[in-house]
Amino acid sequence: MAELDDSEQRRQVEAAQATLGASEAAFHRLQADEARAQADLKLAELNFERASNLLRAKIVSREEFDTTEASLERARSGLAVAKLAIAEAEQQRLSAEKQLGYQKELLADTLIRAPFDGLVIKRNHDPGDVVTPGSSVLDIIDTNEIWVSAWVDETAMAPLRTNQPARVLFRSEPTRAYRGHVVRLGRETDPETREFVADIALTELPANWTVGQRAEVYVETGRASNAVVLPVKYLLWQEGQPSVLVNVKGVARRREIKLGIRGRDMVEVTSGLTPGEEAVAPALGEPASSLAGRRIKVRLEAQLSSESVVP
Repeated sequence: MAELDDSEQRRQVEAAQATLGASEAAFHRLQADEARAQADLKLAELNFERASNLLRAKIVSREEFDTTEASLERARSGLAVAKLAIAEAEQQRLSAEKQLGYQKELLADTLIRAPFDGLVIKRNHDPGDVVTPGSSVLDIIDTNEIWVSAWVDETAMAPLRTNQPARVLFRSEPTRAYRGHVVRLGRETDPETREFVADIALTELPANWTVGQRAEVYVETGRASNAVVLPVKYLLWQEGQPSVLVNVKGVARRREIKLGIRGRDMVEVTSGLTPGEEAVAPALGEPASSLAGRRIKVRLEAQLSSESVVP
């Protein structure tokens, strides 16, 4: 995806390689010194054995024997020193190998690779810029799965569950709903807005989309079959109690109802209405509180003022 200037780091790798080569050469030289020390020790042991025999036979003097014995001790010390030098050289060689590996890793870091197949959505630097450690160079997203984060009021928390089906309406396509499901529910409420986040995974994306664009999310928290439903625009509220105007022989009559599942545009009526009855919608600008008992007039030129309750 991007490449950092690696000239200095390449020199560091070359220096580390040279250090490793020198330590390996020193190690091999000390191995040769050890072999020579072992040969010297073997010769000194033979000379000491011969001198011991000759001393017992009184062929050599005690002084000559002492000289042979001292040579044997020097040979033993020389071999011990050679072994210690090899152990030290081995540690130096291992240190040089680790340093070379470390410098190679730093060199590999100059080539920035994507951690996964995705899409670059933002470039934070241009060629020639100085990049500081920890700064962002490119923003990349995984397009295999896109989530929409919806802010939900805390009063709607109780019926929400993961894996519930959802519909997402993007502001760019307000007439088309994209299917998804709830994948995660946030566990922290904003102290000011009193809202928490629900993440929705989409099964399909629009042809054109952007990260951060706005959308509306509708989560299905319940389902009912053979339900009596009513458009939300027909509801009247008085002291928190829902009601509706019903067409009774051409006169609007107010009737209290009970609601069940609520949707964006429709609500379930669990009691108070039966299929086939006509609910009345007030004309634009008419106060709902003064409509009960008035005769009904249907406006066909704009919009029907009464509709049948849909089963």
